[in-house]
Amino acid sequence: MDLSNLFRLSSKLWRLTWRERLWLAEAWCQMPGIQRQLNRVGYQRTRSRLEVPVGRRRRVDETDASRIAALVQTAGSRHFMKLECLPRSLWLWNRLRRLGLPSELALGVTRSGGADFQAHAWVELYGKPLDPTRATDSAASVPFQVIAGSRNS
Repeated sequence: MDLSNLFRLSSKLWRLTWRERLWLAEAWCQMPGIQRQLNRVGYQRTRSRLEVPVGRRRRVDETDASRIAALVQTAGSRHFMKLECLPRSLWLWNRLRRLGLPSELALGVTRSGGADFQAHAWVELYGKPLDPTRATDSAASVPFQVIAGSRNS
C-alpha cells in the first residue's frame, strides 16, 4: 500500500464516530475467528455457537444496521485474510441480534451459466437484505434461490 492510499484510509477512519470505529474493529478482529471455526467444525456448529436470542432492549435502529453492514463489508474486503460472505454474514447476524434487532441469516444458491452454481450468504432485517446488491448475482442479475433464512420459513 502506498503512502497516499494509507493517508486516504486513515482520514476516512477518523471521520467515523467512535461507535462506528468500535463496530469496525470488532468485525475486523472477530471475523477471522468465525472463518477458522467454519473451517474446523463446519457451518451448523459455527452457527449454533453464534446464535443468540434477540436482545430485549433495542440499542440500534435500522439505519445503524445498514451502517454496520457497510462497515462489515469494508472490514471484510480490506482484511489481510480472505473473508467471504459467510463469515461476514454470521458476524453481522450475531451482532445485530445482540443489539436487539431481529436479523435473519439467509443462504442462497443460483446457477451462473451451464452447470456451475454459486452460493451466497447475507443478512436480512424485517425480510429485506441489508445490502440489496448481495441478494442477487450482480453479473447476471439472477436472484438467489433462498435455501435457508427468513424467506424460506
